[in-house]
Amino acid sequence: MRKKRLRLYRFMSADEYGKLIAGVKLANDTIHADHGCHTDAVGFCWSPVPPFQSIRYLSGIVDTAYCVCAIFPVGKVRKCRGRYNVRGGWKNEYCCTSYSLDDIELVYASRDWSHLPGKKETDAILRSFGMVPTDKPITDKELNL
Repeated sequence: MRKKRLRLYRFMSADEYGKLIAGVKLANDTIHADHGCHTDAVGFCWSPVPPFQSIRYLSGIVDTAYCVCAIFPVGKVRKCRGRYNVRGGWKNEYCCTSYSLDDIELVYASRDWSHLPGKKETDAILRSFGMVPTDKPITDKELNL
């Protein structure tokens, strides 16, 4: 019987992509809720939604240098959810605290989205208007929820 697998997508920096391709085991134990994000994800976030759809709500909060499509064994990632500026608010996503080419089947890597503003560019734009990007949590009241 064939093991269940998940096709997932991740926008990432050129640095992360370079380490992945070099065979480095990437590790991240960030609890994103501790940094103001409305999610229960820990570590690296992966989306089951193809990039041509997910970029609509991820642009400005992810690094868009590369988009990777990978196939994961089900037990390697944990299902979680995050709240974004979309109808319904909540989106299913997956997370893991470490991964490498030994853990995934790399389907493709694309730079098709690299012309769109990523987190670094958005932070620079905010600074140019005198606004300081912050990891301070945004309350539901501030989001008008």
